[in-house]
Amino acid sequence: MCVTRGFGKVTVCTCGYEAEDRGERGGLAVAHRIAKVVWLLLHGGVEYQEKGVAPANPRTLVRKFRRLTQELARAGLDAKSLLDQAAPATA
Repeated sequence: MCVTRGFGKVTVCTCGYEAEDRGERGGLAVAHRIAKVVWLLLHGGVEYQEKGVAPANPRTLVRKFRRLTQELARAGLDAKSLLDQAAPATA
């Protein structure tokens, strides 16, 4: 359980962790959420089932590819020539 003292002040968790700003409290909120899920699993007698990684969204993959090619271009590398070298001939 976490206690917040004032808005934007110090957040104290029972584990002794203190977060000074809102960014650190976000991580603390995630840890608290995970702890609640674990508690529910243990006290509810529910068996945990790993769902695995979510399937990749094609639009996300395209955006990631564009961003990586732009980073390569900023570094002075030609992404097309690198891809041609890495890809085997399909003919």
